[in-house]
Amino acid sequence: MVKDFSYIYSFPFIFAALCIFVVSQYTLARHKARGAWYLFFACLAASFWSLSEGMLYLDLNHGSKILLTKCQYFGIAPLLPLTLLFVLTVFGIRSRMIGFLRWVLFAIITLIIILVWTNPLHKLVFTGYYHIDTRAVDMLGLHHGLLWWIIIAYHYSLVVLISVILLKISYTASGFERAQALVMLAAVASVWAANAIYISGHSPVQNMDISPIALSLVAGSMAWGFFRHNLLDIFPVAKTEVFKEMDDAIIVFDERNRIVNFNTAAGAIIKTKVSEDIVKQTQQVFKKFPVLQRIIENMRRSEVPIRVDGQKNIYDVRVSKLLGRNGNTIGRIMALRDITARKRAIEAIL
Repeated sequence: MVKDFSYIYSFPFIFAALCIFVVSQYTLARHKARGAWYLFFACLAASFWSLSEGMLYLDLNHGSKILLTKCQYFGIAPLLPLTLLFVLTVFGIRSRMIGFLRWVLFAIITLIIILVWTNPLHKLVFTGYYHIDTRAVDMLGLHHGLLWWIIIAYHYSLVVLISVILLKISYTASGFERAQALVMLAAVASVWAANAIYISGHSPVQNMDISPIALSLVAGSMAWGFFRHNLLDIFPVAKTEVFKEMDDAIIVFDERNRIVNFNTAAGAIIKTKVSEDIVKQTQQVFKKFPVLQRIIENMRRSEVPIRVDGQKNIYDVRVSKLLGRNGNTIGRIMALRDITARKRAIEAIL
């Protein structure tokens, strides 16, 4: 017979698992986008971890809870490596190394799972199990071995690496890319802060790992990126290192004609502050340069004078559509080429 409180304790974990699974399906629908497969499998791993954690608080026998604890590592082991690969792929950091790194990480994932499932032979991950009666729900207690602490140290090293990458991006990037990096950083930090509470023995219920509940924040941040800013649509098309270093000024707009990113050359022209509020940022640019607003709305190529640093320059301005995987318009790219020197040379000849 299931205890009255067991469903209460299990529900937050099961609900979090459902939320993360929904995000995984949205990601699957955009599987052709860069990094989408990593995010899809990371969501599945997180969902499985949360679901199995919730099942631990049902009125199951001791053996079933030990089995569930082992099963959890099918979610725990790949979650952070997949998150790291997703971040590296989406933000285009050292993409040539990703292939080699992927095989190394997958080998470590496999090793961790094998060590957990062969624990009865060596008892290096868990040295023993015991029963905890919290009066509200029966809990499975674990005595941790040396390998468990090594696995924890490995996972936290990945957390640090992911955090450093996201911090660097949030410091050097512009527009939406910076905002998204900060949101992802906050989500990752929340999960592993919750995990630290569990490891330190300060969980609200003895031996309860609340990390999977915090994973719902990660799902929420991903959903925010998808629905509000087309995370997996715009950036695989527009965000590349070539984009950043082009001599032509490039401004990327979403489907609502809001600025979501711009390269270094464009930043020198529009001179707007990087802001997470893309509506405010767009309004500031269009107020300074109303001609750009007319061009992006009419989708017409134009030659326009723009004053930069007190000097009037002539720019050839072109607008192109950004198309998603289904051929639908997901944004626009505006390219501004400085043709001042060419214009002056023609005028001198004439």
